[in-house]
Amino acid sequence: MRKYIYLLVGGLLLLVSCATDKKSRSTDNILLFDVTKAIKYQMPSSLSPAHIINLAFSDSTMIDDNAYLLYDETYFVYSRGSAIAPMHFDKEGNFLNYIGRVGNGPKEYNEIGDVCLNKREKTVEILSGGYVYVYDYEGKYIGKLDHEQTAFSFAIDEEGNHWFYLGNNSVNGEAKIVKMDAKCQKLQKFLQKKSTLLPMVEANFGKGAILTFKETLSHDIYRIADGEIKKSYSIDFPHYHLPQELHEISPMEVVPLLQKSDYASVLNYSENQDYLFLQVLLNKSGQTMPGIYYWIYQKSSGKDIIFSLDQSVPFDSYICYPQFLSEDNRLYFMGFLLDERAETTNPEENPSIVIIDINDLDFN
Repeated sequence: MRKYIYLLVGGLLLLVSCATDKKSRSTDNILLFDVTKAIKYQMPSSLSPAHIINLAFSDSTMIDDNAYLLYDETYFVYSRGSAIAPMHFDKEGNFLNYIGRVGNGPKEYNEIGDVCLNKREKTVEILSGGYVYVYDYEGKYIGKLDHEQTAFSFAIDEEGNHWFYLGNNSVNGEAKIVKMDAKCQKLQKFLQKKSTLLPMVEANFGKGAILTFKETLSHDIYRIADGEIKKSYSIDFPHYHLPQELHEISPMEVVPLLQKSDYASVLNYSENQDYLFLQVLLNKSGQTMPGIYYWIYQKSSGKDIIFSLDQSVPFDSYICYPQFLSEDNRLYFMGFLLDERAETTNPEENPSIVIIDINDLDFN
């Protein structure tokens, strides 16, 4: 997904900021993304880092461009499809250990499909083909679980249940999601809907303070809790609706259809008790580059702030790569600290973890 975004954005950050009233949300949990009320202004302190953690760099701890971040008192960094095992760093960014190894050995996995933290058991679980490989936080092999699903991503809820995203795969029937217990048994199917749309490699599950699920080409947001998955919000993007025939045409026709359509896509979603965070793509037919927006919604007031990334933002900048929203209202990014004077990155350093305090934003 991150490589896909690299093609979409580059350069200095501009902000489109607007605080709206409670009309942003209705009793039907429909949220309105109103980009027409946006006001542009130059890069301010609104998204300035509250805390920066520089991740240790060496020849053996080089982080791939398309890396993701997980957190449970310490940090875990991984890349889907990488030949490098997930890396474990302490709170200061010092390297601690690898989580297993990519290979064909008895305690190794042959690919990294996705990675989750089982915070209840303090284990790292790695999706690789039809198995989930389990390690402790120090990287010691514990075992593997046979799930036998054609899964693209997965998540683990507070009870230890496994949720696998299958996409629209005829082999699995019409279910987009299946749930299995802590031992990857007792399968249940959810979100059954007939569609020809192929799944995208994306951050389907929001692994922040609240476990959520979404698809890039859908405007519905789901919450996973108490062993159930339920729709929590539908997003209304005026004048940027997805084509009605999207789920009926052949996969080869999808990209040409989207290119000539004005549509919105939710690239990243994260939620806690106080806020919603969405990374939104707005595509307008005839334009070379789509617009990328960060939308932060305050639940208590119903007000929101919309930030827009200008096309000149350096593609390596941390601001391009949001990770998750934590319980204490901190928004985590991972990337390089670039400004107008730094047009390239240092090949002998890793990206940094950048933390922004949402409490510092003015919603009035």
